[in-house]
Amino acid sequence: MQKNTTFSLGNIALIDKIDSETNFFASVLGGVGGRSKSFIPSVKLLISNKLNQSVSINKILDFTPTNFSRHWGLKIQFQTGVCIGLWNDWEKESRLFLTSFNAGSPSRASWIKTQFVDFSSSYFEGTKCPLGELGYSRDNQPGKLQIAFGISVGLNNIPTMLTIQKGNVQDKKHMQMLIRLCSSVLPEGSLLVFDCGGNT
Repeated sequence: MQKNTTFSLGNIALIDKIDSETNFFASVLGGVGGRSKSFIPSVKLLISNKLNQSVSINKILDFTPTNFSRHWGLKIQFQTGVCIGLWNDWEKESRLFLTSFNAGSPSRASWIKTQFVDFSSSYFEGTKCPLGELGYSRDNQPGKLQIAFGISVGLNNIPTMLTIQKGNVQDKKHMQMLIRLCSSVLPEGSLLVFDCGGNT
């Protein structure tokens, strides 16, 4: 008797829809994989795994039907070592990603260049967090350890940066840290938008 194979189509449909509307993978990753024809299909498979089963990379082939990977043109066997090696090389050149991403679409560049920045804090019920410190509590929990964090979000509502510091770090110091990070992550000419708390 022939064995039936079933798998979820939701993650395939989502990735294909994003790619067809934005040409994301070719425009951003086209120059990353070199001559490897399996790089972009492998990246799609990794993203699909995270959206669906989120199994270990070394176990992907055990949980992925052949028809699933062939959908994106992955004709050869998925090689985790090669893909991870290429990804690590690319990760070292983060500006390559930013340049490719910004150049891919003028509207996408405007999303990144306009950033909404804010700061907040969150407290812990426990007492063992290394970053936990007593400080000004926005949650009215002055006796509990907390961390301070800052976040920057683009016009498309996608977070761009996240900074985390000890709970007793003032917003003014945290803001300096985030702005230094902006100079490394955002393109030149970006606009940072703060709420009225930014005046302090």
